[in-house]
Amino acid sequence: MKKWMKILLLLLVLVSLTQIDFKGSTNLKEAHPIIFKTGLSVDANREFADKILSLDNAYMAKRINLEDNTKLAAIQMYPTSFDNGEVKFVVKFNMNAFSRDEVAELKRRIAYEFGIMAKLQLEKTDELAVYLQDKLKFVEQLVTRGEAHALYEQLDDDTKQEITYDTFSSVAEKTRNSLSGAISVAPLYSQAYEKYKNLPDHYDLFYRVNADGEPKLTVKLVVNPENGKVFGIF
Repeated sequence: MKKWMKILLLLLVLVSLTQIDFKGSTNLKEAHPIIFKTGLSVDANREFADKILSLDNAYMAKRINLEDNTKLAAIQMYPTSFDNGEVKFVVKFNMNAFSRDEVAELKRRIAYEFGIMAKLQLEKTDELAVYLQDKLKFVEQLVTRGEAHALYEQLDDDTKQEITYDTFSSVAEKTRNSLSGAISVAPLYSQAYEKYKNLPDHYDLFYRVNADGEPKLTVKLVVNPENGKVFGIF
């Protein structure tokens, strides 16, 4: 009886280690630690980790040379510690999606590229805060009754070549008509990106639009830091 109990316990341990989901496949995950030295306080490190994890998935996939960005779903990354001037992450890889050689390379690239992205966020912290506050008025006018032509002139020249004034004013009008009551706008957060897709270095600025105190939509501005003009509105 004791022998069978030992065998049963061993089987249970093996099942736990391989995370069998009993749906026809074995979901084996490997966890690896990665540390980013920031020199920041605990609270600042928490905010920093949130910023890194909220970066665009396609952007992160490109930075780590992951051609199939859908494979990001097979990578889990979460912070575990924020003290001693550093942020510690655990990165889990679904071994059904990657070979061991791929995991080794991805781990190296995540540590390197996320470190660069982290440094960029830190270097641009003050400038991002200025832009986030500066463009607040633009969003307020966009969702209320600001003069459309004045807003259109704040778009980057390349963007104006893609979007006519008539199209811009029409979209702005539809956005305004979708809101009712007392409108207010609050800045949420901002991110710095290096050259990506068809854009040069740029900033993403996020704002929450409330109507009668209730959140209605989130507006993202993509801004050109070279001239302060708006690349896009989402």
